[in-house]
Amino acid sequence: MVDGTIARKTNSVSEFGARLDTTSDFLFFAVTLIKLLPVIHIPKWIWVWIVVIAIIKITNIVLGFVCRKKLVALHTVLNKI
Repeated sequence: MVDGTIARKTNSVSEFGARLDTTSDFLFFAVTLIKLLPVIHIPKWIWVWIVVIAIIKITNIVLGFVCRKKLVALHTVLNKI
C-alpha cells in the first residue's frame, strides 16, 4: 500500500500507474473482504455504511464517465481512507 507514496517521492508517477494502483488497491480490498466475511461477524450498521460508501463511489465513477467520456478515478490519500 506504500507503492503510491514511493512513486511520488521518487518522481516516477504516471497516469497509468495511478489508475493501476487504484484498481489493484480495490481488488486487494475486495478479495480480503471476501475471505474475511465468513470468519467475522459484522454489525448491520456497518453494512449500511459500506453500502452508502459503495453507492457514492459508483455514482462518482458513473457521473465522471458521463461528463468526461472516460473513466475517472481520483487517486488521493483520502480515497484510500
